[in-house]
Amino acid sequence: MRFVSFSTPHTTSFGLLTDDGTGVIDLADRVGANDLGELVESGQLEAAHAFANETRDHAVDDITYERLLPWPGKIFCIGLRS
Repeated sequence: MRFVSFSTPHTTSFGLLTDDGTGVIDLADRVGANDLGELVESGQLEAAHAFANETRDHAVDDITYERLLPWPGKIFCIGLRS
């Protein structure tokens, strides 16, 4: 199961990439969350599994990929110099 955040000319949403990689199942209305971050915070990430085999709502060619988590919290990075 691969999550994506995406936009179309009409909306910005999040969902699941289909198993064959050709489409996206829009989860926003199905799980009642506005974005993937909200779904994770609510502890309902497992609820997305129920929709994994549904018919795609959008073709991959019709979407623009967005940041997976639109409002990430703290991001820590460590750089190493060799």
